[in-house]
Amino acid sequence: MNNKCIEVKKNNFKSKKIIKTLIKKTKLSIETKNKNLSIENFKKLQSYLDIQTKKNIIKKNKCSRYKSKLMIKINSI
Repeated sequence: MNNKCIEVKKNNFKSKKIIKTLIKKTKLSIETKNKNLSIENFKKLQSYLDIQTKKNIIKKNKCSRYKSKLMIKINSI
């Protein structure tokens, strides 16, 4: 692999890691049944997911699945 490929791989990994942490924060706020905090975390996650989807880091369907499942959980609070 050349250096550019390695850099791209590192950046993609960082982006995916940020997505995972944002999902964990949102799930944690849902478990504590704090609706305001969970909505705030979800908005951050949603915007970040959309950005990464446009950059083709994650696929569009995966993005929509994350958003839909979390929104259902938030609405059930």
